[in-house]
Amino acid sequence: LTLSNRYDNSSVLSEGNQGAFFPAASVAWQLDRENFFRNQSIFSAARVRAGFGRVGNASIAPYQTGGPLGFTNYNWGNGTAAIGSAPTTFATPNLTWEKTATTNIGLEFGLLKGRITGVIDLYKSTTTDELQNRTIPAANGVSNVYLNLGEVSNKGIELALNTTIIDNK
Repeated sequence: LTLSNRYDNSSVLSEGNQGAFFPAASVAWQLDRENFFRNQSIFSAARVRAGFGRVGNASIAPYQTGGPLGFTNYNWGNGTAAIGSAPTTFATPNLTWEKTATTNIGLEFGLLKGRITGVIDLYKSTTTDELQNRTIPAANGVSNVYLNLGEVSNKGIELALNTTIIDNK
């Protein structure tokens, strides 16, 4: 059994949204060490495991949540121009961590005295509150804004096989 708890802070997010908790847990059962397993001749090793974990991402440029200022050239249309500063994006003080939660169940096995080994994993991974830099109409005065948008889910089966075909001196 493995348990871990992680609390991360990111200075690029607004106060109140800088910290996030990322737990993880996994458990495994080494079947080949059990008495009921020893009387069979097919498997030389077997282990069942399951896990859950969450990780985060706060990879945005600094100061994006406060509506950073940048230099702008203003042309008044009558031949006069000025240089000034204006927000380069809208303030997004409610921007939070992007979070990915993954759950998996797996079987590790060995056959023929370890000459064939492998892993079968079933997994599901879901990312929520994706950090996206979205383009918006320039009529708003800025051309992009960072938002927490969308959710992506991946699920599948992973299989790995290893073999020792020839083993001699």
